[in-house]
Amino acid sequence: MPLSDWACEELQKLKVMADGSRYVLPSAEKTAPIDPKYITRSVARCLKRFKQHGVADFTPHDLRRTGRTGLARLGVKIAIAERVLNHARERMEATYDVHDYIEEKREALEKWSEQLVELRDAQRSAQETFIKPLPVF
Repeated sequence: MPLSDWACEELQKLKVMADGSRYVLPSAEKTAPIDPKYITRSVARCLKRFKQHGVADFTPHDLRRTGRTGLARLGVKIAIAERVLNHARERMEATYDVHDYIEEKREALEKWSEQLVELRDAQRSAQETFIKPLPVF
């Protein structure tokens, strides 16, 4: 799967947090990947805190739906967006179309990355504007 530059930067941060483990999200012993159930449970435990910040309830799987919907909004072709999510294709298509679509997926994920960075930066800008001290006259 091709990764955007931003995704690589975020994965590098996780690598530092993994403290020498070969896994991006390691188990407590750092000898195996974290059990996916822990991610689901962790999100569930944080939902109340998320709600205080205006984030609606969600599950980790909802992030896939958000990504897929975002790709559609950005004009990514259905076939490419489905391949980004690694959804199964019909048997006939999978048999005769063996192209890996790496460049197309890379382009789609770059668009998505740019959208996420834009949203993050807009949020930061709004927060900075909100907390700027008022001028003293």
